[in-house]
Amino acid sequence: KPAPVAICAPRSPEGLLAIIIARGVETNPDYQPRTALTWCNKYVRDLLKDLEVPFPVDTWFAHQQIDYLASEKGVAAGWFECAVVKGVDCAGKGQPVVVGWRNPVEPPKGHSHIALLVPSTNETPRITQAGVRNFADAPLERGFGKLPVRFFRHA
Repeated sequence: KPAPVAICAPRSPEGLLAIIIARGVETNPDYQPRTALTWCNKYVRDLLKDLEVPFPVDTWFAHQQIDYLASEKGVAAGWFECAVVKGVDCAGKGQPVVVGWRNPVEPPKGHSHIALLVPSTNETPRITQAGVRNFADAPLERGFGKLPVRFFRHA
C-alpha cells in the first residue's frame, strides 16, 4: 500500500525564505563539511521536509535524489522538470524548485550536487546549498559553476 502523499503547506516567498533562514546552513553543524563529506543531499531533504513537500526521507546521495525527481515516482509525487526561467518564476512565488547536476560517474569516485532555488526579485537564479561552501543565498554559479544543471519544480 503506497504511503500517503503529504499535503503541502501554503506557499509564499516569505515562508520559503523563513525556512531557509531557520535551517542556518552557514553555521549549522549538521551541514558543515567534514573531511571529504558534504551534505547537499541532507540539506535539500531537510528543507523539503520542512516545506511539507513529498520527497524520500531516506539518506540518499544527490545522484539518487536527482534520479528520483526525474522518475515516474517523482512525477507522481508532483515533481516536474522545467526550464530555468520557469524555475526562477516558481521559486519567486515560494514554490520549491530543486537544482541538480548529476555526475555520470557513480560514487564513490564521482559526486553529484543538489540545491534549492531561493526566491529572487530578478531573473537570475539564486540558490541555497550545503557543500564545500555553505550559503543561504548566492548566485547559481557559485554552487554549480558552468555545470549543466536541471531544474525540478514541485506543483
